[in-house]
Amino acid sequence: MVMRPLFFIIIVLSLFSLVLFLSLQIGNGDYKKALVLRQMQHTGAVQVSSTERLLWEGKAFLFGARQLEKGVSLFLHSHVSDLEKIERIMNNWPGKVSVCAYVNINELFEHNLDTIQSLRDTYKTLTITLYSAIDVYPINILRNRAVQRVTTELALSSDIFTVPSPGLYDYLVANYDYLIKTGTTAVFPLHAFTVEDLNDFTFPQSREEIMESIKMKKIGDKLGINNSTSWFEAKNIYKVDYWNEPHLVVDLKYVPLFDERVSYRSNSLQWVEHLTVLNYDFMMIPHQFLITFPHKSS
Repeated sequence: MVMRPLFFIIIVLSLFSLVLFLSLQIGNGDYKKALVLRQMQHTGAVQVSSTERLLWEGKAFLFGARQLEKGVSLFLHSHVSDLEKIERIMNNWPGKVSVCAYVNINELFEHNLDTIQSLRDTYKTLTITLYSAIDVYPINILRNRAVQRVTTELALSSDIFTVPSPGLYDYLVANYDYLIKTGTTAVFPLHAFTVEDLNDFTFPQSREEIMESIKMKKIGDKLGINNSTSWFEAKNIYKVDYWNEPHLVVDLKYVPLFDERVSYRSNSLQWVEHLTVLNYDFMMIPHQFLITFPHKSS
């Protein structure tokens, strides 16, 4: 009779060790396995097993316990030296903004704090979190610190160099009920365009103006014009087979946080890969868009 409890303890410890081993294997894989699984799923070669799903979903930090209010926010990351560039974002986004700014611990100067205080005084809807460390730009830590201070249900993930179209906030508010209803199983990407030369650049107000700017080579199309055809023609939100940009509108009650083991140079798209493995649908928003500026712009 004495051996049975001992045998039971040994079995439990063995199972615990196995689960821990599998978790470490996934963590050390740098999400390459997620990419393979995604590719196999989209080609119909294989479905993710229930065990794989459970392990990945175990990584998900849900926001269900938080009391989020109705509304739409923008959250983004930045280096402290680029914070002043937030002015062009605030001009196009009337809603709440949460930004986490990184500063190397050896470069934390008083003028950084003065800049932050000035921005807070100027923009009452702006929340700034300062993250100081010696890490190489810890992109996912910054994203998490920014999103953890968001108080609304819906939020758009972005960065300091990316500006939303002038009508995006109003569009999201107008379609709020649909986005909330669908947001349990879907996320909503936004088409982004690039600007290389800021001289004589006017922010486009519509898809027609974007098309004209592409023809004049004033802006670049990240997807390529052939792959963007559906977006230029779409009247309503539509599903895309895959997505490879981090600019997503999400319902924070359901999506996982960013994995903080991932640095800027390893896999900045980890979040997208994670959402793909969790079988989220990617539903493209038409009409509205983002413009990404050069990182060395003034």
